Amino acid sequence: VALPLSILLPIWLTTSTPAYETGLRSDQLHYAAMALRDVAPPRLYERAPWCWRILTPLQVSFLPVGEDSSSDVITRFKVLAFASNWVSLVLLYALLRKLRASPAGRIFGVVAYAGIHWTLKFSFRAPAYVDFQMQTLVLAILLLMVARRYRATLPLFALAALQKETALILVPAVAVHRWVVRRRFDGADGLWLASALVLPAVALVAVRAAIPPVNDYSATQVLRWVVVHQLPDPNFWPRLLVALFSGLGILPLLLGWRWRAVWQCLRENPHWLAVLACGALVLFGGVDKARLFLPMTPAVVVLAVIAWDPVLRGRETPAMAWIVLTLLLNAYLGHHFEPMGPRGAALARLAPIHASTSMAPSLVRIGIVAAVWCVATAVLQKRWLRAELR
Repeated sequence: VALPLSILLPIWLTTSTPAYETGLRSDQLHYAAMALRDVAPPRLYERAPWCWRILTPLQVSFLPVGEDSSSDVITRFKVLAFASNWVSLVLLYALLRKLRASPAGRIFGVVAYAGIHWTLKFSFRAPAYVDFQMQTLVLAILLLMVARRYRATLPLFALAALQKETALILVPAVAVHRWVVRRRFDGADGLWLASALVLPAVALVAVRAAIPPVNDYSATQVLRWVVVHQLPDPNFWPRLLVALFSGLGILPLLLGWRWRAVWQCLRENPHWLAVLACGALVLFGGVDKARLFLPMTPAVVVLAVIAWDPVLRGRETPAMAWIVLTLLLNAYLGHHFEPMGPRGAALARLAPIHASTSMAPSLVRIGIVAAVWCVATAVLQKRWLRAELR
């Protein structure tokens, strides 16, 4: 109870919705219109693919807060985001505990997850999105997976189809985990797999039949555009590098430094590899990239905690200094210590795919953070027991 609240309250109080977001730009426009369906024009709330992600807007529409206006709907989304984010942090802590991470490792994982801009802060800065509840579903499914409660994941997969279909990338991961645990495939496994595929499919078909969109939308066309136009563009790759550290914070450095331990964990636990692989495929499903790292973020946190748990368990001064420095740098990358600035500057740092300005300042910023962390880690590591790091 205390840890999530101690994290959420400061972020809530220090994160303001900028003036250009109160106009409900981009995806927010459609989700807010869905929540205000009685007063919004159909061209906004029946536009694909947003119109099929109905769960969060439906909940927002039921919240008894104020009148039906753009400012009121933002408040409703913020209230729901606070509650959902609290549940997400609790689920992440429970997941790390189920994986037998040390108490310090659990706290480190939760704080590192919260330090990434897109996990918590974004849901208060641009509230009218559905990603925060997608993350709640993702973490709930992962917790049920490691607890081997496979049947309980089935209704969550159906809900994921109505929340945001991206969460369905976890179906292969849970299937791999079930196979590794059971080491056989019998009638019960076949029934579970069929249910995991059929239930979300039925939900997807039903919602698409009930809500015909006013526009032509094809996920295949989006994929084709990314492959044909985005990937061959040489300017895309430095922007993707910025998006990587925007989407995952400092965690890529943690995985890279302890890559042998990470690889061993992936070999012993291929379900986490399945999450990463399917999460990488999600990057092809949209133009933006930083926010699309969200579904794989819990798996990256888990791998980082497992790889660094020998250090996180320590009480020596160098280990404690490294933990504090790592979390501070991660929060700095997540823009918890500075104003967001004008919209163009915020895009260059957080959503570089959409930015029209140069990536040089953002790349320099990331380079300085990486250099400071690597030098500090190398220096402090000399004082750790090397046996703990092998």
